[in-house]
Amino acid sequence: MPVLVLAGTDDRIVSQHGWEDPRSHTPNAVPIIGGGHFPWIENPSMVRDAFKHLELQVDRHAMQTT
Repeated sequence: MPVLVLAGTDDRIVSQHGWEDPRSHTPNAVPIIGGGHFPWIENPSMVRDAFKHLELQVDRHAMQTT
């Protein structure tokens, strides 16, 4: 099942330690460049694109399992 992980690169509330290469955790880890703790507000187009990409993966996964 596809999973989406978003991380604002400028988040000062959640430690960014260990997120230097988020793709090592999951292929759907998306660093939101310039995003802070609320990346959907600070960079909504990048977050929207990440969800669109996830939607396509979910659709493909559903088609393969039915």
